[in-house]
Amino acid sequence: MSFLNKIFPTSGPKEKTVPTNSQKTSPRPPLAPPTLPTERLYELFSIAEEREVLPRLPSLSGERVLYLNPSSEAFNNHFVEKGASMVLNVGSQIRSAANLKKVTPLKADIHRLPFQKESIDFVLASLSRHPPFQWTPILTEINRLLKKGGKAIITDWHPFSPFGKKVRTATTNPAVGPDEEPYGFERYFKLFRDQALLIGNVKEVFIDGGFRSFFKTEGEQKFYQQVHSQPLAIFFFLSKGTTRKEKDGDRSTASGLTNTAS
Repeated sequence: MSFLNKIFPTSGPKEKTVPTNSQKTSPRPPLAPPTLPTERLYELFSIAEEREVLPRLPSLSGERVLYLNPSSEAFNNHFVEKGASMVLNVGSQIRSAANLKKVTPLKADIHRLPFQKESIDFVLASLSRHPPFQWTPILTEINRLLKKGGKAIITDWHPFSPFGKKVRTATTNPAVGPDEEPYGFERYFKLFRDQALLIGNVKEVFIDGGFRSFFKTEGEQKFYQQVHSQPLAIFFFLSKGTTRKEKDGDRSTASGLTNTAS
């Protein structure tokens, strides 16, 4: 068709062209969005932990530290540098920190840890592999082990992160069943409140330019461009308070003393 015909089309019906077999093509499927393997996502989470938690570690002079589900061995060295007298490392294979005399690797069920009540000063628990609906027995143990006024840091995927449910679906025991509760901040607040773990600070982490060097390949760089500014992780800085049961016990004791005095 000439240029003039494009501007001034001739009247009359247009002829329909029927594609030949060679011209017929099936529609292309939509391109899948770029993604990362599950373990790479956990590596990204570990980098976020190191970047945001390491600078915020308190002084641990003479304290006993419990590190649950370690995702980064860098913390073992920092615990010792901060003055910890003992680091109980539950749930990982220690390599670089194996020569540290104060770091003890342990294989134990994190729901029933073989330590005495109120024997730990500080806990760092990386719970990114445990969906929040499985947290209650873990937090119960943390409360049992922490001394009064003891500190804890709990790390997890951000509740609105596009990665949390994906990786948990890939790693959670299917016998436990799906997590049907909605995600959100209130869920965390209730979990901590029920275990008398007081929130001192909350740190949200987003995928910003500081993570760019993590993404190496062309596919990973496309993934980075897609998820830039998305929420990644959330870290809770906690201290041990008094449970409702303990408060009731204190009231009963006080009441008993009053009745005796009278």
